[in-house]
Amino acid sequence: MKTFLLAFIPLLVAIDPFGTLPLFVGLTEGYDQKEKKHLALQAVTTAFIVGVLFGAAGHYVFNLLGITGADFRIAGGLLLLIFSIGEVFGRTEKDTNGGTRDAFLGVVPLGIPLVAGPATITTLLILHDSYPFLIVVAALAANLALSYLTFFYSDRIIHTVGEATSKVTAKIVAIFLAAIGIMMIRKGLEAILVR
Repeated sequence: MKTFLLAFIPLLVAIDPFGTLPLFVGLTEGYDQKEKKHLALQAVTTAFIVGVLFGAAGHYVFNLLGITGADFRIAGGLLLLIFSIGEVFGRTEKDTNGGTRDAFLGVVPLGIPLVAGPATITTLLILHDSYPFLIVVAALAANLALSYLTFFYSDRIIHTVGEATSKVTAKIVAIFLAAIGIMMIRKGLEAILVR
């Protein structure tokens, strides 16, 4: 149990399900409840697959391709920045047939890089060096289950804190996404320059 907690807690800090909730609410504003549940499942499933793959083979892939953690951080930051610019200059609207134009919002940016971002990937790589693979996977699964429940009940949570909070969050989330993207790029560049 102690080993599990030692793997669970760093991942909880890296994934930060409660910190990601306002971003989930802002990005899924205008989606109905069924679509939000689908996007939440898509996000945590994507994060789990990416997490397991990176936990199992991340070091080998990075070494093989010559990719550093800083490179990965910059790439994730650029993806967030590009997405946030699209959100600032025009939200994803509904199609007339009832679907959504962005059916994979749960994959990018929710699954990657918000849930399974550079911090999560880096944490998984470090944990993989210190703990058994199955313990790390169990800790990842527990954190993602917590994220899913947080996203699943996002409407209730927002209802509790108020509709106005949801509207304000939806309006400013794109700016925060841009800021997070820039921060990830900056940290990646700092890591490269310090070497």
